[in-house]
Amino acid sequence: MAFNIKDFGAQYSGDYARPNLFEVTIGGYASKMYVKAATLPSATVGVIEVPYMNRKLKVPGDRTYVDWTCTVMNDESYGMRFNLLEWQKGITGISEFTSSLNVGEAHKVIEIQPYTRDGKGKKGVAQVYGWPSEIGTIDMSWETPDAIQEYTVTFAVSWDSAGIAGENGKMAALGG
Repeated sequence: MAFNIKDFGAQYSGDYARPNLFEVTIGGYASKMYVKAATLPSATVGVIEVPYMNRKLKVPGDRTYVDWTCTVMNDESYGMRFNLLEWQKGITGISEFTSSLNVGEAHKVIEIQPYTRDGKGKKGVAQVYGWPSEIGTIDMSWETPDAIQEYTVTFAVSWDSAGIAGENGKMAALGG
C-alpha cells in the first residue's frame, strides 16, 4: 500500500488541536494565570493482579492522580504568586502552624482550557481539584535583561471532574 498524502488529509475533518492555544484559571480568583506551559493531566487506573493457577488476572484498581505542574509567567505586581502563597498560608499557616481552610476549601477547581484556532473553547476538557504543594523559585540575574520572570507551580491533585463534579464545579464528595 503506497502512502498518499491526499488520503491522509481527507480522513480528518476539521483542524488539529494546537498546543499553544490554552489558558488556565483557578476557581475563586478573578484573574487568569499567565501560564507559559502546562499539560493536560494524565489519568491512571491502577492494576490489581489476582493470581489463579499460575496465571494472573488483571483487574482494574483505583484511579490515581499525579501532581500537576505548570510554568507561570510573573507580572510586576507578583499578583498570582502572592495569591498562591496566601493559599498555601491558609492551608498550613506560616508562624502559627494552624490552618484557616478546611479540606474542602483548600481544594480549588483548576481548569486547563484549550482553544480552537477560531478562539472557541472546549469546555470541560480538563478540570482538576487540588492545591499548590510547591511554588517554585524565580531566577533573577543581571545576565538576562530580555527575559520574563517565570516559575513553576506544582499542584497536589486529589481528583478530577470525570464523573465527580456537580453543577458549577461544586464537589459533592467534600461538600464544596
